[in-house]
Amino acid sequence: MIYVEFCLSFLILMCIVFSFKIMDKGNIMNLNYLYLKN
Repeated sequence: MIYVEFCLSFLILMCIVFSFKIMDKGNIMNLNYLYLKN
């Protein structure tokens, strides 16, 4: 049971990190777009 809980918590952590990476990419793309637009 402890192993299963560890795997679930690890998957949740990876999902959070992955979503933050996607958000960072989106923000960088938006900043580049605004910079090129000006």
